[in-house]
Amino acid sequence: MEYTYIFWYNMNIVTVVLKLYFRRRECSRMILNVGCGYKRYGDVRADIFPTPAVNIILDADSPLPFKSEVFDEVYCRCLFEHLKNPNFFLCEVKRILKPNGKLVLIMDNASYIPFHIAKFLSIRVGWRHGSEYPSMHPLDKHYSFYQLEHLQNHFQSVGLKIIETKLLSYIDSEKPLGKLDCLVNLLLGKNFAFPKIKVVAIKL
Repeated sequence: MEYTYIFWYNMNIVTVVLKLYFRRRECSRMILNVGCGYKRYGDVRADIFPTPAVNIILDADSPLPFKSEVFDEVYCRCLFEHLKNPNFFLCEVKRILKPNGKLVLIMDNASYIPFHIAKFLSIRVGWRHGSEYPSMHPLDKHYSFYQLEHLQNHFQSVGLKIIETKLLSYIDSEKPLGKLDCLVNLLLGKNFAFPKIKVVAIKL
């Protein structure tokens, strides 16, 4: 079978379209990474600003430019706290997921004690929150800060079923890192000792 060569000026969009078409024909898993930054996980890697890993530019607060029931997985790391309308985004994710497709979200944990210590003392602990956040784009800002209970409410409201929740360190370990995190874990419990929350949900 011969393929028609396509002009290079629109190669990013062409790459995405071809991947969607041929992967769907082959019944392979199709993964969308929204807010990918410099990470190359996923077939379609989207962000609001260009990086070497990005193959499509989009604003996650706008309707996602994909047909319904295209993806087997939507992956988002450090994106959810940047959304102006997270409920709308979840509805869009549900629309583009295939039945039994999954959404993987990893985001900052609002209960993490060192975040609040850092804010009080005006020092940096991990990624900063508020007006001092080091934005990479005019629309790249923090709008919300979530605990696990808040996320459960969002997912339930759009009909996505949570099948897994985890608290993670900065290196995705399920053990606290550093003396401060270990002390907080011992005195207050794990909800306050881990900077990240991971939620996995499926579309029924």
